Amino acid sequence: LPRDAISTALTAANANGKVALVPFITAGYPEKDNFIDTLKSIAAEGDVVEVGVPFSDPMADGVTIQRSSHAAIAAGVSLHWIIDELKAAGDIGAPVVLMSYLNPLLAFGFDVQFPLNTRIGNRLNFIGLSLYGNYYVDSISSASIDVVTTGASPYTEDRTEVTMGLDYLHEDTLMSISLTDSEENDYSANSLNLGVSQDVFGGMTTVSMGYGRGSDEVRRNLPDGSNDPTFREDVKRRNYRLGVTQVITRNMVLGLNYELITDEGFLNNPYRSVRFFDLGNPSGFSFEPEIYPGTRTSNAIGLRSRFHLRGRAAIHGGYRFFTDTWGINAHNVDIGYTRPWKQALMFDVGYRYYTQNSADFYSDLFPYAQSQNFLARDKELSTFNSHTMRFGMSYDLVQDGWRMLDRASVSFSFDHVLYDYEDFNDLRHVDANGAPLYPPGQEPAFNYSADIFQLFFSIWF
Repeated sequence: LPRDAISTALTAANANGKVALVPFITAGYPEKDNFIDTLKSIAAEGDVVEVGVPFSDPMADGVTIQRSSHAAIAAGVSLHWIIDELKAAGDIGAPVVLMSYLNPLLAFGFDVQFPLNTRIGNRLNFIGLSLYGNYYVDSISSASIDVVTTGASPYTEDRTEVTMGLDYLHEDTLMSISLTDSEENDYSANSLNLGVSQDVFGGMTTVSMGYGRGSDEVRRNLPDGSNDPTFREDVKRRNYRLGVTQVITRNMVLGLNYELITDEGFLNNPYRSVRFFDLGNPSGFSFEPEIYPGTRTSNAIGLRSRFHLRGRAAIHGGYRFFTDTWGINAHNVDIGYTRPWKQALMFDVGYRYYTQNSADFYSDLFPYAQSQNFLARDKELSTFNSHTMRFGMSYDLVQDGWRMLDRASVSFSFDHVLYDYEDFNDLRHVDANGAPLYPPGQEPAFNYSADIFQLFFSIWF
């Protein structure tokens, strides 16, 4: 293993009564054409050599490495080039540690470590540091069926989300931390996520653990769109994750994941209502605010597998079971097939089935007002199932680098989703005067279909 060669070199230096010397060189600097000769000269004096992969924004390093990285990139040095040079060089004279930010490794490919170990003869270890950020804006219009049927007016709303994260890769260990802030005009959410994963048994097994915590503020808007100054509620969230991924055969990978989530605070929607029998109302029913418990704990366990076929194709699938303290049990099954076409085109098809039973305190129609301590008529807490058919394709616009781009791709996907609700009735069946066409509780069950199109571009630089 690579780390064994490093340990041997360091131990040998100590045994000879000296401190081990581990020099660093930016690949391709100061002269790209003389990189291997320079590397061998350094290796002759050092016990282990760190080779830095040039990166456009090495903010965690000093000015010297920043300048050498920019010069190497300008000379055309890339991770592909470094690997080819090391492969052709043969014995360098000392173990090599490839030091890289995570971004170049991800741009190279998710299976980077195995090809590197194969192509360069197990002489490389990895140290990577990556800082990333995301900014999203969601625009929403109108309202869901269970809000519209209680008299809500159509509306538009924007949500912004900002995420900053740091990944640190050291040999077989990846450590991650991220912060996310999400803002709507009536909801704020802040979260912290920590994660660590460790490869063991020669990279055949990966163990991962994660922890997340969130702090949300729930507000309520008045009919004129302004915030209600009398309404402010808090939500505290905790998330615990544990996973194991195992290489079963040379073509098969199996993953097992467990997740525990605890929520505490105001967990319902301040705008949503439940309905109850009311003979004094012409419609036969009236509405009152829903009331949820102040705590919720859920457990989920999932099993996923991927099997590689001939021609670089693969089938993948999984099963997930969910249960919570509100009485909901849910099952999710999915299967998919991925097939590349030549070098640049990738096709993907899949199917997903989901089913769940209703929460203990859910009802489409309660017998009378305040009939129990907790009340819910959210369709997501009802009994329902869904079917999703998916088709996707992606095309690599740039594969081997072009100017400042390491890679670029365009992806398209189409999902057709069918939802069938067993105990959530559709209240939109009314006559021209708005009077219900069905007695309370006998309305047709609600169901709908949705078509989802996604188109996005990705670039690595």
